[in-house]
Amino acid sequence: MPAPLTTATDALRHVLVTLADRFDHAVGDAPAGFAAFDAGGGVRTPLALVRHLRRLVQFAAAQWTSAELPAVTEPEPLDWDRELEGWSTDLRALDALLRGQPQPSGTIGAHQVLQGPLVDAATHVGQLVMLRRMAGAPVARRVYWQVAMAELGTDAVAVGDALDAGAPQ
Repeated sequence: MPAPLTTATDALRHVLVTLADRFDHAVGDAPAGFAAFDAGGGVRTPLALVRHLRRLVQFAAAQWTSAELPAVTEPEPLDWDRELEGWSTDLRALDALLRGQPQPSGTIGAHQVLQGPLVDAATHVGQLVMLRRMAGAPVARRVYWQVAMAELGTDAVAVGDALDAGAPQ
């Protein structure tokens, strides 16, 4: 049984690893053209969702280090593969920040980072799963609570380790 999460930073890092795993499951083996899938009605394309996810993770990092609410900036638009790399890079950078600075500076607390950008990111990862189904390429069923939980404890696995480990499908 993994060790309990004892600090807010442990919990945030656990959320990052969970996001990384679920994101990988959502976009792994996506069919050609999935990045541009248009569900209609003004719904973001998968490419636009990944770009937004990157912005959310960058915003979380800025919140962690800023005494005031940082401005939201749009990452440079990239193609699908580079957006996926950017997501991974941004997650790793936030994880490294949380490891190196376990307490936020300024007036913004861990709970705000969780309830704002990180929970929003989880919502958008779920949208990617839904878009996969709508595009005719649903992801395989999976018991999520058995995947990330088994690998995390007080000293949570670094996001890079989770991404590289290829959690069971």
